[in-house]
Amino acid sequence: MILDHTFVAHDRRHAGMQLADKLSEFKNSNAIVVAVSQSGAVIGYYIAQQLGLPFEVCLCKAIEHPANRRQTLGSISADAVLMHSDSYGIPRDYIHHQIILNQSILKSQRQFYRVDRMLDVRERKVILVGETFLTMDSLAASLHEIRRQRPEKVVVAAAACTPEVASELARCTNDVTFLVVEHNIKTEKLYHQYSTIDDKAVKYLLRMAAVKINYN
Repeated sequence: MILDHTFVAHDRRHAGMQLADKLSEFKNSNAIVVAVSQSGAVIGYYIAQQLGLPFEVCLCKAIEHPANRRQTLGSISADAVLMHSDSYGIPRDYIHHQIILNQSILKSQRQFYRVDRMLDVRERKVILVGETFLTMDSLAASLHEIRRQRPEKVVVAAAACTPEVASELARCTNDVTFLVVEHNIKTEKLYHQYSTIDDKAVKYLLRMAAVKINYN
């Protein structure tokens, strides 16, 4: 685990390159980089580029508590739903609506990216990449999807993570690498140059990664 409480990257490209340096053992291996968020896709792309690895996305969303946006009820990907056991006090209609809405968004994004299916990760090393992990629900559904394919190893990397998530990931994955581990993470404070990322940017990165793979 990498702990550096003072790190601030210039931008997401810089964060990806810093993480790639810490993941150098995977260079030109059978590993694949898989991003779990739009902003994580930028970081993941530069990790993959520097390490000579294929790049994919498996986006994930947390289900927010209706009365407290800082609390989450579960995790959703396009093909997986994981709910907390303590979500039973929440109206079923709300949860059902959130699942339908978010999976519809995720499937639309996948179609827009033209990602018909994820690259096969069976018996491969997977580097699961995000930007900031405030709760396990930021990546739990994507992690579940990856594990169903029985990869050789799962490593999680991100620019920033809370101590609670770092500890949980250290228990349930093979390795973790972060640039910042702090309780109160503000994503916009991680970089000198911060910007929002949209679907067009992610699609462009996936296209560029595919071109590099085909060329090589």
